[in-house]
Amino acid sequence: MHTADRDEKPSYLIRDRDTKFTAQFDEVFKYKRELMSGGDLITGWITDFFPYLEDREGRNCRNWSFEQDREIQTSDLPGSLSKMPFVWHFRGKPLSMEFIAGFTAFTQDEEDFSVRPKIGWAIREVNEESSS
Repeated sequence: MHTADRDEKPSYLIRDRDTKFTAQFDEVFKYKRELMSGGDLITGWITDFFPYLEDREGRNCRNWSFEQDREIQTSDLPGSLSKMPFVWHFRGKPLSMEFIAGFTAFTQDEEDFSVRPKIGWAIREVNEESSS
């Protein structure tokens, strides 16, 4: 197996079911580290996977890159997990808890190379360390 140098970009990334590589990496995803105001940017058609982004107040809004150049800031990407707080009354004591659910991983089919998200969930106690 050939190991590429760290600075060398792979020429192709996506395999179709006939095991041919079909998309150049630069067409899928580009990460631009900006040293000026505006922050780090993601471009390419991977931005199409984010129909909604977060605005500065944490609200979901339509991905404006659909109408403009495919370019979004990393700080605008929504989290992949949803959280819902609740109080569990356990043996007369209220405990602050939260449900967490969402995309936790991805799998790729060995036959047709399709990619599917894995959805997971958890319940946890909320304290100062876990609240972020």
